Amino acid sequence: FLIARSLESCQSLAEFYAKRISRIWPLFAVAGFVIFVFIQIFPPPVVTEGANRFNATSANFIDLLATTFFLKDLGFRWVDGAFWSILVELKFYLFAGLLAAFFGKRYVTVFCIAALVLNGCSVVIEIVVRLNILPESGLRTLDGIGKILNGVFIAKYLPFFAIGLAFYQRRFDGIFAALVGLCLIDAIVAISEDGIFNPTDNIVFIALLCLVLVID
Repeated sequence: FLIARSLESCQSLAEFYAKRISRIWPLFAVAGFVIFVFIQIFPPPVVTEGANRFNATSANFIDLLATTFFLKDLGFRWVDGAFWSILVELKFYLFAGLLAAFFGKRYVTVFCIAALVLNGCSVVIEIVVRLNILPESGLRTLDGIGKILNGVFIAKYLPFFAIGLAFYQRRFDGIFAALVGLCLIDAIVAISEDGIFNPTDNIVFIALLCLVLVID
């Protein structure tokens, strides 16, 4: 919602990107450096096996440089794993800005449709892979496509961003309802994969929340 407002107030795409980077990068770089120094002095615990694998390899100076310049997609690792969401956020800014530059005020509609298509493909691929209903080579190919969709195009998160953009333009139609439905599916999948959560209670809550959102 706020990013849509920022896009509207900027005179150019360059101004929008400059504002986003100037707000995020300096403090992000400082945070990465402080955390790197801290974990050199006070090493965090190491868990090398199991579902809760953590800090199996200590971060080094190369990791710090890669973190500072958001190079995770090139195979590097974060100094702090919690930084993964920053890169997702930056990709959203990139896509939203480019669509606004090319499509003007219609960029929200285009973004919402793209979110439906890309996320829908990602969900279908995940279901097919989980059900294991294709030959091994086909499953590997689908899994690779899914990783590209979710890695490069952040397909898993697009509906959540799209809902915020739709709210800003007060676009409450069938596309909006479909986006809410996909958010519900993504949330259920995420919760069901993590044993920390109580799946039933969380799914009921999210389903009711989405229903109220659509009805409203």
